[in-house]
Amino acid sequence: MDFKQTFKQKVKKILETLPLSGLVVEFDLVDGTRVVPIVTSDDFEKMDEGQRQRIVWQKLLDELDPYEQTRVEFVHTMAPSEYQPAHDEP
Repeated sequence: MDFKQTFKQKVKKILETLPLSGLVVEFDLVDGTRVVPIVTSDDFEKMDEGQRQRIVWQKLLDELDPYEQTRVEFVHTMAPSEYQPAHDEP
């Protein structure tokens, strides 16, 4: 298993422990040094983007070392109602 897959799996495992209903963790980008997770949860339907980001990033900051934190370039947080429109073809 290569380094990027190991890091991706570590981030996925961490994010999957979030206490959110209907939680799905996927990745938009995985390259040699960075990942961009997509976190979808039913609970996000009633939260604004700031609340969502605080929940997800607090977990990542608690679980990843400072170098690993820099490897998470961005986190998409979506409610299920937002997921499909964001993935529809133009």
